[in-house]
Amino acid sequence: KIDNTELGLRGSWQSALGYDLAVYYMHKDDVIFQDANRYNVSGAQTRHYGAEFSVDYMLSDNWSVGMDANIASHTYDNHVELQGTKGDIKGNDIDTAPNSFGSARLGWDFSALARRNSRAELEWIYMDSYYLEPENAHEYHGHSLLNLRITSDLTPRWSGGLRLTNLLDDDYAERADFGFGEYRYFVGQPRAAYLEIRYQF
Repeated sequence: KIDNTELGLRGSWQSALGYDLAVYYMHKDDVIFQDANRYNVSGAQTRHYGAEFSVDYMLSDNWSVGMDANIASHTYDNHVELQGTKGDIKGNDIDTAPNSFGSARLGWDFSALARRNSRAELEWIYMDSYYLEPENAHEYHGHSLLNLRITSDLTPRWSGGLRLTNLLDDDYAERADFGFGEYRYFVGQPRAAYLEIRYQF
């Protein structure tokens, strides 16, 4: 059962700035979740509130910046007894729920230089730290990644693109959790390059 209130605002300013903002408050009853030993626990209540926003701004005819972000609090909101522990999780952060995550982009339109429709974009992706089980005793420390995308028209019908992911070749987890006394990581991809060729009929 969910009670949810949300307020949003979307607009633009002088055709250079576009924005989208939402704030919300949510309360859940009769929540079922799994503890660190994969036992189902029922009868929980959780509380959620936060803000999500997206901003895009044209710095000039050729350069642009953008940002997407989510800042929130997700917590257990009642006294729940976990099997094998006397701890109280009320007020603890919900596991695998980071308080913030998002991305930022820097774009460059170099069509005039290449004499065809061309664009490059550098992207920074951020994932905040988060707890791995309801007792908040184990934590994943988050990560930051850099990606690069370059696209260009080759002919009126052919276009190509180069996508470089995880430029700094950082070690990170797509998702992490903790169970049966052990950490578990779904390992993210190392540095990689993807070449794309497209044809429009």
